[in-house]
Amino acid sequence: MPKVVIGAENHFQLRATMPEDGKAFAFYLCLDDEVIEKTAYSSANTHKFTLRRSGVYRVKGYQRSHDGVVTSGSSERYRYSGFPDVPAAPKRRDLAMIGVTRTSAFAAHILSLRNTVRCYIDPSGRYVDTDFFNRPVVRTAPADTEVVGHANYAGEFPAFTPFTLESGTDDTLARELHGYSAIELYRISRAAYLEGFLEGAYHIQNFIFNKYNCRIPFMAKIGEGSRMGIGGIGAVIHPDSIIGRDCVISQNVTLGSRAGGNGTPVVGDNVFISPGAKCFGGRIGSNVVIGANSVVLDEVPDNCVVAGVPAKIISNDMGKYRGYTHRPPRK
Repeated sequence: MPKVVIGAENHFQLRATMPEDGKAFAFYLCLDDEVIEKTAYSSANTHKFTLRRSGVYRVKGYQRSHDGVVTSGSSERYRYSGFPDVPAAPKRRDLAMIGVTRTSAFAAHILSLRNTVRCYIDPSGRYVDTDFFNRPVVRTAPADTEVVGHANYAGEFPAFTPFTLESGTDDTLARELHGYSAIELYRISRAAYLEGFLEGAYHIQNFIFNKYNCRIPFMAKIGEGSRMGIGGIGAVIHPDSIIGRDCVISQNVTLGSRAGGNGTPVVGDNVFISPGAKCFGGRIGSNVVIGANSVVLDEVPDNCVVAGVPAKIISNDMGKYRGYTHRPPRK
């Protein structure tokens, strides 16, 4: 029976080793005698596991000889008490925005998603004691708030947290935007556009492009529950597009129209557009799956699967494709 030797590494890893007198080796990690991870047979007689939960661990080892005989052994037990992760995220900040301007209001629109923006500070005094986007305008910041403003206010407010709307900057606004996915940023930019923050909406649209390498214009209308596969890398969506609910737009998808025009791109509900697909055919119905790298040049009816160049209907049996867009209920 081969012996399995284990040893702790880096405080949260467990290395298992077997004698080198076999042809292939496999390792099973057990937590409280339940197998939680397995490796396939390979020529390596050692393997390092990452421990994620506290408890009592051991490793079972399987050794296959050159003539195909499999023998097994088990290690001693190892008690793991856990390992600290990064500190908890900071609590919501109480902020006061400098300036009664569209730029300040846009910054508040972003920062208020995860913080509390309490008021606007008006250096000119013109708007003091009025409301601006449902927040009071004051002359000086409350003592217990962090003052945030555009970098251009540096001459008037020497002690504040600055931001700009320039690409590639590392400031409080950019760090806030980095915490969202591409589709979340689209929805934030869409809301900014509808509030009248056009410059800010363009700023987020460019931020999406620079971070995720995809084009999701705020002018497009994308329904609730729709999402981008793999972050939407390489996806390009026409600004006049109308996309329904619970759709999936995979990576490297183009949704547009042909030269000369064939109508606004319209996508129904529960549509899965596979990686690399190009859709130039106008309306796409509901409950549709579009195959990978397909080129859609004609309208697509409801309840079908299309694929090919140009794309043609290849199936109307949608039962086995339901999981493509219908997410299972959360437990």
